[in-house]
Amino acid sequence: MKGVIERYELCLRAMVDRAGPNFKRSTERKNSELDFVPTNLHVNRIGLLDSENGLVSFHDIISVGAFSTASTRYKYRGLFQTAFSNASGNVGQPFPPSRLSLEDFADCLPSTAAILQLESHPVGVAIKRLADGAALVVQLHSDLGELKTRLQAVGQAVPLTERLDEDMSTLNALLSSYSDVFVSELAAVHKNHEVLLQRIVLLATFEKMQTASLNSPTSPFNPVTQKPFDFCELEGLERGPLLQQISDSAALLDTSLTRAWERVEESLWTTVLTSITNSAACSSGGTDGGSEAVSSVLAEAATETPASTPSSTNLAAASNLWDNVNYRHHAVVCQVLAASLTGLAVAVTRWLTVQWQQMIECGIPLCFEGLLSCYGQESEMLENWAWAIQFLVYWRVIVRPDGRTADSTVDKEKFGVEADTTAVATLSPSPLVRITGYKQCVLTIPQSAWKHVPPEYQTRGSVVLSLHPYAFNVGINEQQTVAEKLEKTGLQTAINAQGLTSLQGYFDKYTKKFGAPERTSTNEDVCDLIVSLKHLLASNRSKPVEILELAARISLPLNAIRLTSCKSAKDRTGMAVSLEQARWLQNVEWMKPDTFSSALKCIRSTGLRLSNTEKNVGVRKYAFTRLQLLSFPRLYRPPVGTYSLYAAT
Repeated sequence: MKGVIERYELCLRAMVDRAGPNFKRSTERKNSELDFVPTNLHVNRIGLLDSENGLVSFHDIISVGAFSTASTRYKYRGLFQTAFSNASGNVGQPFPPSRLSLEDFADCLPSTAAILQLESHPVGVAIKRLADGAALVVQLHSDLGELKTRLQAVGQAVPLTERLDEDMSTLNALLSSYSDVFVSELAAVHKNHEVLLQRIVLLATFEKMQTASLNSPTSPFNPVTQKPFDFCELEGLERGPLLQQISDSAALLDTSLTRAWERVEESLWTTVLTSITNSAACSSGGTDGGSEAVSSVLAEAATETPASTPSSTNLAAASNLWDNVNYRHHAVVCQVLAASLTGLAVAVTRWLTVQWQQMIECGIPLCFEGLLSCYGQESEMLENWAWAIQFLVYWRVIVRPDGRTADSTVDKEKFGVEADTTAVATLSPSPLVRITGYKQCVLTIPQSAWKHVPPEYQTRGSVVLSLHPYAFNVGINEQQTVAEKLEKTGLQTAINAQGLTSLQGYFDKYTKKFGAPERTSTNEDVCDLIVSLKHLLASNRSKPVEILELAARISLPLNAIRLTSCKSAKDRTGMAVSLEQARWLQNVEWMKPDTFSSALKCIRSTGLRLSNTEKNVGVRKYAFTRLQLLSFPRLYRPPVGTYSLYAAT
């Protein structure tokens, strides 16, 4: 955990100088300082204008690079494969399973349960206690260290005592299950806390007597505990020596607290690492690639601790495995959160009451489209991409209004035929998003958007929304051709099977609450489209990009946020985004079918996706090789003159 936090802080320091609209270029994918930042994140908007250049309608797509950590050089395979090979029940079983579900993995894999902090699993409970306890201890260390300084100001004793008492009560509740194990350590904490509390109470009473008016005799009650106080204790007291006594007591409490937490932390980590060690030992006989990845972690641990006992070596291996998976998990989750919340910040400004009701009852649908292959390094990217997306299920977004009146700037802006921005326009003077917990964040929206929230939720002052992601991937490049020839497309099949399950689950929830969704703009029933999608997924076709088209058409009536990815969200994503924009013009805005090809060519030749390539690599050309051009499905091929065989990827 400490290593993850340190590397996250390194990322924050690297971002300090990047003021204003900015983004992580495709050429910076392997920069470890930016592992927590999504690659090439952009909002792509195509719109129609009236005769006065007013925005009539528009369509948004979020484009972002694959959620992965290129800085690790893909040494340990993907997160799913590492997790699968480390599960005790998967010895000898082929990877991937028929359906790639993070929730299923968590039921049988300690490391996954720990990462998700599932309270239904002992390891998840231990990690949650570690995280909560560490946060409390850090807060208490800070408060105790600054206690003397803060108490220099008169009148601070009571609020500081209440805060300290509250934090200690929370920590005591957290450590209550260890009261019989670490008796002496926890007893020292309680004793030192009581001494400190008494001295702060003494200071509060002393200050009250000092400031009391002669006409208002001092109350004989303690200002903190509201119990009778013996004023004999105040005779001969001076403020300076009393503050020093408080400082000494705070130091003693800090020391005893550190000692007690170290013992409890050691016990919790032993629980976690022992469980991971046992699971790894059970699966060490596997022969798949994921087992090789785990074996390399074990070998690293043995090399680092040559003189260690087998038990300590196993714990070191489990620790290495945990650190490896935990770091990559947090990095890709930060990336997918940034992309998803960007899409949400854009979409929420145009929700009406009907859409708000849907999001409150069913959750926010997020449709992810992938163009990654199942061969080589992109296979690991694909695994990490799917892992990060599925983790969004556990997140909650608290939406609340901005306290100040601020009109949304979105409808006031004048857009060209297409707008592609590096950063979302500021919707309110205050920051849009603030992370408030491991699986929780707060989104502040302008009053102009909040007024559409149902009245019963407006009175509460906030709305809690869940996220419901579903993902489909179809590789389209030459590496996918190789994967198909070698019959190595099982990963894509498993991801798409999970995507269909998730989409079907959201559709069922929606129809149960609101009935059948509206028909599509081309008068198609969503239920029929899902059936067609099932048949298409069951077929064994080469590069079935129709899957992506069907998913996009289904998502529109469900008001889903659309996100498209390839390795760097530059070239293949440019083809996918422009294709969806042309289809939107034809299907939603009734562009004539015979002008589809020319419109698609125009968007790709003059639209801002070419500007995106220039922003990334300095060349206004798509980077495609002849082999890639031959392997692409017809609708994903760029116009002649828009690509270069030598442009950087």
